[in-house]
Amino acid sequence: MKVTTETLDNCEVAVTIEVSDETFQDQMQRAARRLAGQVRIPGYRKGKAPYNAILRLYGEDVIFEEMLDDFLEGAYREALDEADIEPYAPGRLVDVQRNPLTLKLEVPLPPEVDLGDYRKLRKKLPKARVSNETVDEALERLRKEQATWEPVERPVKEEDMVSVTFTGDVEGQRVFEEKEDFPLIVGKPYGEPLPGFTAKLVGASVGDELDFTLAFPADDPREEFAGKECSFHVRVETVRALDVPPLDDDLAKMVGDYDDLKALRASVREMVREEENRRRRDELADEMLDVVVEQSSVRYPPIALEDELDGMLEDMERRLKSQGQDLDTYLSLSGQTPEEFRDSLRSRAEQNLHRSLVLSQIVQQEQIEVSSEEWEEEYQRIANRYVQAGVSADLLDSKELRFRVYVDLKTRKAMERLVEIAIGQAPPLPEEEEPAAESDASDEQLGSSEVEGGDEGA
Repeated sequence: MKVTTETLDNCEVAVTIEVSDETFQDQMQRAARRLAGQVRIPGYRKGKAPYNAILRLYGEDVIFEEMLDDFLEGAYREALDEADIEPYAPGRLVDVQRNPLTLKLEVPLPPEVDLGDYRKLRKKLPKARVSNETVDEALERLRKEQATWEPVERPVKEEDMVSVTFTGDVEGQRVFEEKEDFPLIVGKPYGEPLPGFTAKLVGASVGDELDFTLAFPADDPREEFAGKECSFHVRVETVRALDVPPLDDDLAKMVGDYDDLKALRASVREMVREEENRRRRDELADEMLDVVVEQSSVRYPPIALEDELDGMLEDMERRLKSQGQDLDTYLSLSGQTPEEFRDSLRSRAEQNLHRSLVLSQIVQQEQIEVSSEEWEEEYQRIANRYVQAGVSADLLDSKELRFRVYVDLKTRKAMERLVEIAIGQAPPLPEEEEPAAESDASDEQLGSSEVEGGDEGA
């Protein structure tokens, strides 16, 4: 068997396998015997008919197809070994010649990524600034988290929580069956039978009975009611207002181990600062990755982009399914064929693939690893969160989830390494003799957006 290769422009290699006539004839004989074993040929015991008899019964084309189906896989593996090719994905047969038997395949090769001199990129990390106003906003959120809904003896106001019993009819037909003690927050659209429902409750008191009409939206999915008037009968059962505790020492003791409000404020300021630092590091990591992607040279076989598109479509199908929808219905409503929709995703898929390949190359060049302890700790953290959300334990103990956790950890470590590179604090690679340049190096490649100054207020 003679194997020749030709490198193609699209990160693929053409592999030509030329088979000797002796091997070809031997394989045809083997294929004929397999076919003969499947039926009884008159005049011969099953599986014992000579080649010419099998040829007359089946014809050369059928024997050839049987031979090729069995021979191709082994010949392909042998050719890859001989040519020292590590394929990115299975090759595809593009041409077959019989005399002599010649097989031509196109084999996708692993993507090629050249990151350029990414380790020379520099960017100063802006310092976190925490203003008094930011701390006050955080404390206000903390107050509201400790708030409780308390009954009030007054008419309904905006942002009150009310419970009502109601029914709704359209043209004498009961559309909304009686709901008892149905909770709503006035002014919030969530849970309203129809838009504007809670606004009708403002000014009412416990025990009041109201009659009013509201129109179904013209685009309501219940087409038989779209645009029609609905007559509601409502009785107000309870009215509650949010009781927010004062910002004082008692609140500090309520939310944690704090002696007084001053200690709570100091702790909140530090938490806000840490969150701001994380946000700025994340922004810097994203900016660095964008620059590395921009300067990188990336080549990949066409199948890599098709795989990315397949993944995007699978993700969308999962999201739609979780919302009780399906992709076919979505495409029907959007007026797109599956081919048109797939093509509309191509540009974003190219960007995603380019970014993913660059990040993978960073992981490889930076020799970023995840220890088994880190992996297990992160998996348990995510699994516990899923359990609390009601996800089945059986679904959690899956190779897919564990692998996703592993990949996410590596990705986060790679993004953090980009921050270290940007500020000149990355550890040297094994082949480097000197550590990365100091953090005061030129910002020429990226520009500088450093924000100077410390905290405002105490």
